[in-house]
Amino acid sequence: MRDNRRPDTILIADDTEVNRSVLLDLFCREYEIAEAENGREAIRIIEEKKDRLAAVLLDLVMPEVDGKGVLRCIREKKLTDIPVFLLIAGTIDESDFEGYEGLVADTIYKPVTEPGFVRKRVNNGIELYRLRREIKGITEKCPAAAEKTSRSAPEAEEALYQRNLSDRTLRLLEQERQRYRLLSKMSGEILFSYDAASDTLEFTEKYQEVFGGETRIRRASSYLENSGRLSPEDCRELYRRVRQLTPESPACRMDLRLKNNNGEPVWFELFLQAQWDLQHGGQLSGCFGKLASIHQLKQESLHWKEQAMHDYLTQLYSRQGFETAAKMILQSEQTAPFSLMVLDVDHFKTVNDTLGHLAGDELLRSVGSTIKSLLRSTDIVARMGGDEFTVLMQGLEDREVLRKKAENICRAFREKLDPQYHCGISASIGIVTYPADGKTYEELLRKADMALYEVKEHGNNGFAFYSPRMEQSPYLTALSDIDP
Repeated sequence: MRDNRRPDTILIADDTEVNRSVLLDLFCREYEIAEAENGREAIRIIEEKKDRLAAVLLDLVMPEVDGKGVLRCIREKKLTDIPVFLLIAGTIDESDFEGYEGLVADTIYKPVTEPGFVRKRVNNGIELYRLRREIKGITEKCPAAAEKTSRSAPEAEEALYQRNLSDRTLRLLEQERQRYRLLSKMSGEILFSYDAASDTLEFTEKYQEVFGGETRIRRASSYLENSGRLSPEDCRELYRRVRQLTPESPACRMDLRLKNNNGEPVWFELFLQAQWDLQHGGQLSGCFGKLASIHQLKQESLHWKEQAMHDYLTQLYSRQGFETAAKMILQSEQTAPFSLMVLDVDHFKTVNDTLGHLAGDELLRSVGSTIKSLLRSTDIVARMGGDEFTVLMQGLEDREVLRKKAENICRAFREKLDPQYHCGISASIGIVTYPADGKTYEELLRKADMALYEVKEHGNNGFAFYSPRMEQSPYLTALSDIDP
């Protein structure tokens, strides 16, 4: 049985120091504060100070013994007249707390964004429980008045509620909190905070819905590196960006992929704001931010980018796709020699003019499939525009091999394609090799175009390798967007 002195102590049980510190600042002027960083320590303090406790602010997720274990202890010791306020970062499954309903006075959501609101809710709960204890004491001392008291108790509690909770601002703050949580959930955003001292990440409930698992992650640095949730590349990039943050430039954003609870990579946009402890050497104390789902937007962007990288008619690489692929090869640290061909379809205009554009389109599709059938699956084939095609063959610079490949293409044009159209269809091909003929994409393309021009000048239907002597004469480019 608790004594009759007015309880003057609040127990704050939370394994995150910053949460305890925030709550301590809220109540230290009105109450003595006891702190516990795990459930076992919370139980010890409850046993020692049960007569002095005005309330217990209890985190659900703690080491050694969790919040539910502490509630079980309170119930077993029949300390049900101590109001317990649950500290939660998301939603809770009410079925998990069947049998404990009478112990929980209210819930407080973390992080605390409305300190005045929280203080008022806790004080209201403490006052309500005090009133209930007084009513219980009256009935125990004067059984004859029990019936009258039992009738007046609800009215007394209601009066207390009206006196303390009818404040319009309190209702609006509660509505705003609920609205924010719902909007956050509907938008797909996941809010988070990170405490550097404890290396702990805390997420809102949306995290559990998308990724499963706990919303609080201890040893967060190890988790990010080893959980497989974040790719090694994205993890390195995230650390790099965090290291670049300063008190003057404390924010960053980046796109990253995280594996959801089905193991599928999902695109998110990360917004992160760092915090520094300027009173203790300016060290990074933590950060907060949000993960906004951009998966659908990213998928659409990748789709359209893929579309831009390929030619709609032939499904070969487009000019942009070919240039991107070639430059990626050239930027590689150990670029192997390769060859590049520029090919023009001779008399293509005749097909368009005499047989129509549909026949011309069909010819271009046939040209693409014919070229691919004569090359390796690893070779890159593109339609640059009109009747212009390019080929990049990695690891191939031997002229004799290139000569045979060019001859096979020219023969296929004459023997397989022309008989379908009877317009003199043939191929003119200019050839260069890397690094012998050039070191950049633009240089190689220009020189292959010069070799192609020489073939066209000598009657089409053939191929030529680039030679420095070609630089001595002006030429007309066969490729659009190439300056002679």
